[in-house]
Amino acid sequence: MNDTHMSTGGPGRAEAIASHRRFLDTIRADPDRSNRTEESYALALTHLLAVAPVPPEELNDDHITALREWLDHHVSRWTGKVLMATTVNSRISGLRSYLKWARRNDLLGHPGLKNRRDRRDMRRMRRERTLTSEEDVALMVGCHEVASTSDDPIEVRNHAFVLFLLTTGLRMGEALDLRWSDLDLEKGTVHVQWGKGGKERTALMDPRSAEVMGRLRGLGQMRPISPVDHIPGIEAWGNDTHRTFCDDDPVFCGSRPLEPMPQCNANFISKRVSKRHTGKEYTAHCFRHTFCTRFLRHGKTLQDLQTLMELAGHSSMLTTQGYLDLDESIRDERFSRVTEAHWATAPTPEADPVEQPEEAPSDGTETPDDDEPPSDIVVAVDRAPSILDWS
Repeated sequence: MNDTHMSTGGPGRAEAIASHRRFLDTIRADPDRSNRTEESYALALTHLLAVAPVPPEELNDDHITALREWLDHHVSRWTGKVLMATTVNSRISGLRSYLKWARRNDLLGHPGLKNRRDRRDMRRMRRERTLTSEEDVALMVGCHEVASTSDDPIEVRNHAFVLFLLTTGLRMGEALDLRWSDLDLEKGTVHVQWGKGGKERTALMDPRSAEVMGRLRGLGQMRPISPVDHIPGIEAWGNDTHRTFCDDDPVFCGSRPLEPMPQCNANFISKRVSKRHTGKEYTAHCFRHTFCTRFLRHGKTLQDLQTLMELAGHSSMLTTQGYLDLDESIRDERFSRVTEAHWATAPTPEADPVEQPEEAPSDGTETPDDDEPPSDIVVAVDRAPSILDWS
């Protein structure tokens, strides 16, 4: 990468910082934006400032390309590892929001600046991150079986987590923020207090998922057995080996006692469990895509779209409709249904009259009719089936 991209000086740096602060003030004033969103966008602008310390009117496509390349190879000072794909996507999302804000305020010198992925690429990426129908069934059945029968609390937690995401469609962060008081296992409801943008909603879970979650709560949290040297905060367990869940405790705990599972651990678990049952690795967010696609595969009316929009917490119907493009079988079935319904309205052509053969003169004796069935054969009557036919 060109060294000029990493320059930290220049007269435009102060203007860039002022522009970034104005944008963050706008985000902070938006009630639909959470604190996490503000922090993520601030980090995105920090990275942009490191690569392109120029005012927004001087930004161009080369700067954006340089930032993408830099993020792909940037080493986190916290982990000492290259940034995960989810982190890079989060930074790019913050950059897109900043560029849209700058465009609305006429701050960009290049109005055609490419600030978002091509829609076709987004559909392709989402399709690749969605389980097939066969993989979906195999993973759900496998997770339910292991979570219902395993004696290992860690295995129960891991498989319950994946099954929960598959059957509720929650975002990974929403699931990790849940407390046991947010779950009503009898009614099968999930109270999401802090969804995306700080929005509150109610999600649903099926009886099998509720059964597994009840077993998880009954088992509680177990101290990791081995290896434990690399686990930060393992000393917090002291001499304890087990913790019982209370209503205010996190639903999905990590290695530390009664503390939420980190997102990096959640994705690691998702990949390992999906690899075990499908042969492929899928991240936690793939299960949300799978839930939405499955829902629309079995329900295709406008009411189904509205229900999915409510359950998934989408802020726009356009986001929900995007899942109709992921499964080609949904498209093909809708096309066939609409086409056949249209053809059914066409008038049926009248059949040509059939000439009846002349009857032979009768000699007074009756001859059996070849078309008349024997008396011991029951003739099917064209009628609607009654309830007696189901016995």
